[in-house]
Amino acid sequence: MDLSGVPFANSPVLHALVHGQHKHAAIGVQPVLAGANMMMRRIFEVTRHA
Repeated sequence: MDLSGVPFANSPVLHALVHGQHKHAAIGVQPVLAGANMMMRRIFEVTRHA
């Protein structure tokens, strides 16, 4: 998923991404996120979803 056009993400956005990750993992698929800005990367690091 290309996140290069996402300037901001709040908790509902993070929830949707994590939910999607879990759904994909359930069928054996590893989703790939690309283009995350520094804020988005930091959110994933802090929430341990990096």
